[in-house]
Amino acid sequence: MKLRVGLLVFAVAVLALIVAIPATAAIPAADQREQVPEYPGKVLQDTNGHPGLRLVGSVIEVDERVIVLDTPLGKINVHTDATTRFVISNVASPSLDDIAIGMRVAVQGRRRGQIFRAQAVLVLPENGDRMRGEVTAVGEDSLELVTDNETLSVMVDERTHFRLPGIENPSLADLNAGDQIVITGVHQGEGVFLARLVASVLPHVEERQGTIVAVGAESLTVQLPRGPEVLLTITDKTIVFVPGIVDATVADVAVGDVIRVRGAVADDGILALRIIVIPPDAAALLGVVRSVEGTTVQVETRTEQCISVQTDAATQIIVPGVDAPTL
Repeated sequence: MKLRVGLLVFAVAVLALIVAIPATAAIPAADQREQVPEYPGKVLQDTNGHPGLRLVGSVIEVDERVIVLDTPLGKINVHTDATTRFVISNVASPSLDDIAIGMRVAVQGRRRGQIFRAQAVLVLPENGDRMRGEVTAVGEDSLELVTDNETLSVMVDERTHFRLPGIENPSLADLNAGDQIVITGVHQGEGVFLARLVASVLPHVEERQGTIVAVGAESLTVQLPRGPEVLLTITDKTIVFVPGIVDATVADVAVGDVIRVRGAVADDGILALRIIVIPPDAAALLGVVRSVEGTTVQVETRTEQCISVQTDAATQIIVPGVDAPTL
């Protein structure tokens, strides 16, 4: 009798487990958005998180600072902040509040861990296309654009928005032949395009260090420590810093000088924006300024050490965007 009762209890317990397990599995997640991956890892395998990473998708949710996009790679959470720039045709000073479900957007930004942070969010027009190419001619209300596949006559009107960094209230008149641009708009027929957004393509800027092996009137040839020789093109906009020389020019550098150059990388070399000659006994320190007192700067390094940096009348100070900067 006891054996029969034991078997009956065991059977009831097994039946309860069979019923309970599927029921438990069917319980939906409390917050479905939390299940959306911040960014599929395979998307960034070859990008290393560099600026310029671009996503295109449809908005399916907007919550505080997060835009959830439906993309060909799945759902992606795009985080915005106070520095994120929004571009919406015919909307003055657009913000996250103007982003609505159903909009198709292009997002430019970078990855931080598993989070995609947006630098710019562009709302694409309905049935809109995006083209990139080089301007070959500029007219009164149109421009000619050469892409990888075709030559387009791009029309602009009062609804066309221009985004040209460094130019206040940009317009068609600010474009020149040779400019690299991206346009968003609608095809009007074969070879004709109506632009809703015209934006400059910023050059890819990098910093390199090497030794000068040849000096020309408008160029320098630099041998990289681990790599080939690189040709630096010098223009009237190239800034040159040489220790002990005020208002230095390329004439003040010589073969054998070690320099650090910042410039726009092209197939045929680097268009130099800034050149700094590094003294043989120079030491480098990277950190965050914590205080400035008299001629002393306190710098906190990545190892959380606070180091005093002394300056004098011969110290050269470089602050991007500031003419003749001082301490």
